[in-house]
Amino acid sequence: MAIRWYKGKAYVKKDGRNGHVIIASDGIKEGGLAFEVEIANTSDRAMLVSPEEIYYQLSPGESTSNNRIYSLDPAEELVRIDKEISRQDLGYMRTTGRPSQRWATSNPRNYTGDRLLMEKELWEEKMLRKTTLQPGELIRGYVIFPINPRASKIELIIPVGNENIGFSFQQTRY
Repeated sequence: MAIRWYKGKAYVKKDGRNGHVIIASDGIKEGGLAFEVEIANTSDRAMLVSPEEIYYQLSPGESTSNNRIYSLDPAEELVRIDKEISRQDLGYMRTTGRPSQRWATSNPRNYTGDRLLMEKELWEEKMLRKTTLQPGELIRGYVIFPINPRASKIELIIPVGNENIGFSFQQTRY
């Protein structure tokens, strides 16, 4: 297992029977542990990549009642963000690109609205999303996990076709 450095991040690649995974820890983003992941289909049939099925488990001796901690589901995060946008009357941005009269007069500098729209774009464009990979295709994006502050070592498990590919990471606590 070779480590390749790119722009200050250590990338690790593992090959499986159906594909390969390249992964790098990217610290904390969106309030959770972030990993940049690339999954390639090297098999002769299509495979489904589902980020909500990616999880980490704690090292022995650190386990809790829920040993598997699953990544945040981008589809669920986008629904959450859309609901918040709707509550704040920011839906105008998706349809007309300009503020509604009510929004413009009541909140001329809506930083919360700007943050929500940027967060939505992040989840739509940068996160690993559910995708069917045809043979020879690959996909890249971020996966975000809830933080378990007690964990010192985690094993990240990524389903690739009908197998799981695992990576060990040390979590540094400050």
